[in-house]
Amino acid sequence: MFFIPENNSYDTLLYDFNLSIGDTLLSSIINDSINYMNHVSLIDSIIVGNKYYKRYGLSSGSNLNYVYLIQGIGSTFGLFGYLYPPFESGTTLLCFKQNGQTLYPDTTTNCQLITSLNSNEEISNQVKVFPNPTTNDFTVRFSEKVTGKINIYDIKGNLVKQQKVNLTDEINLFLGSISQGTYIISFINKMNKIVASKQLIIK
Repeated sequence: MFFIPENNSYDTLLYDFNLSIGDTLLSSIINDSINYMNHVSLIDSIIVGNKYYKRYGLSSGSNLNYVYLIQGIGSTFGLFGYLYPPFESGTTLLCFKQNGQTLYPDTTTNCQLITSLNSNEEISNQVKVFPNPTTNDFTVRFSEKVTGKINIYDIKGNLVKQQKVNLTDEINLFLGSISQGTYIISFINKMNKIVASKQLIIK
């Protein structure tokens, strides 16, 4: 069981890792059991670091195994991600680090890169990326004309695509052979500093 303090006065259940197939999740701050009847439809295991942990697949209505609960970590929507089938938006657990070591999705992922890319929210909010999710191309729109470059990183921190930007407020990028998954798109200014970033989902 995983607890989180609420109002600094008492604990409330956030995750229950003592579940069986067919069990229905109780209402909590991340689960609305009235509108979204989540039940356990799969139990298997996943390697986290160098150990195996239980993984619970959740289903709601026709949405089969749309999210997973990983013992000791939480949801694949993120620790506080709301448990409902996403339609046009949602959250994703990109990285999990414990005692200074990255454990999820694997030990080679650069958690520090992912978190640092999202550090400047004020500037980041001035950059729009659409459509997102996308399949083979997308547009990046800036609030003003900029010069620099756009980098696309996979969740391990590997650079998979780069595009120069020269005095423009909008640019269209084609993905080519980049595989499906979650990526981080960042804008780097003329001083070679990351000033804005967004999560990009490729279907």
